[in-house]
Amino acid sequence: MLVKKVEIAQVMPCIADSVKIRVIAKADCELDAVLPYLDKLIPTALYSERGGFITYKRGLSIITLHASGEISMTQIKDKDEAVRIFTG
Repeated sequence: MLVKKVEIAQVMPCIADSVKIRVIAKADCELDAVLPYLDKLIPTALYSERGGFITYKRGLSIITLHASGEISMTQIKDKDEAVRIFTG
């Protein structure tokens, strides 16, 4: 499995900070196989095998990756920042 594309599905106002946004995106494949690996790779990660997600902090942002391929991010400056995070 290799993610080739992530598309932003929704951009909404951030609940915690009104000048920032939150983003929901979708990867072009399921992420279930990579979640345990990311749990070992990211020191601040919280992984729920039963729930099928991993969540971690990146600065003030909270990023959650779901086994289904859905990705959510909070406290993002703007859509361009979200794209930069997805493209590495």
